[in-house]
Amino acid sequence: MVDDLVELGLGRTEALVFQTIVEKGPCFVAPIVYTLRKHRQIVYNALESLLVKKLISVSQKNGKNFYAMGDPSRMLIELEQKRVVAEKVVERIEGHLKKEQEQVEFFSGSKSYERGLFSFRSHAEAAQEYIVVGGEPREWFLHTRGFFQEHVSEVKKLKEKGIPILILFYEREQRSATEFIRPYLHDPYECRVAKDELRWPHTVWIAGEHIYLLTPVVDPLVVHIKSKALAEDHRENFWSQWKNAKLL
Repeated sequence: MVDDLVELGLGRTEALVFQTIVEKGPCFVAPIVYTLRKHRQIVYNALESLLVKKLISVSQKNGKNFYAMGDPSRMLIELEQKRVVAEKVVERIEGHLKKEQEQVEFFSGSKSYERGLFSFRSHAEAAQEYIVVGGEPREWFLHTRGFFQEHVSEVKKLKEKGIPILILFYEREQRSATEFIRPYLHDPYECRVAKDELRWPHTVWIAGEHIYLLTPVVDPLVVHIKSKALAEDHRENFWSQWKNAKLL
């Protein structure tokens, strides 16, 4: 159930705490801490977040907080609210695209990522900006193994020119990111990890007025869009998450 809850937008700790309350029934915080083996403050933070979302309720029993499940239908309400927000974002993006003459380029096939990365690096150098939002699955790293070292070497050259190399991962991506990126942490990559509920639907690369959208490796495709407004929307969102993300 935890993975399903994460897919619905809960953070992993929130999902674990919620599942524990479902399985144990109404309880104090101590049984949750004991079951999850997590620091009490981490559990309290998750409980507070679940309370805000009204997925659980709290009452007083013997002078202590006593937690219980809330209304499960709140999940549907949360999803509906996110859908409305997503539709508004799409409307904004479409509005921006109508106001400017954007350029779209597709990289497809077995060389799609290699060609896409080459294009991205070129624009990153010109724009003095290299931003990656979201990690790829393990299969992507395996797919790029043949040219990834060469790519890293080229990225190091960008860093030597004073361009910050920034990657924002999400919690569910942290394991594969650590496995494949750790040798390059700080040289050249500066990486942070944001909460899963903030995760974007696609991995995005940003370089000036150029953005790149990636599809899963099962159907390799990199979409390159030249759009100042669209890039600015993604950049603004990135920086709002980056400042609150933790270091990898």
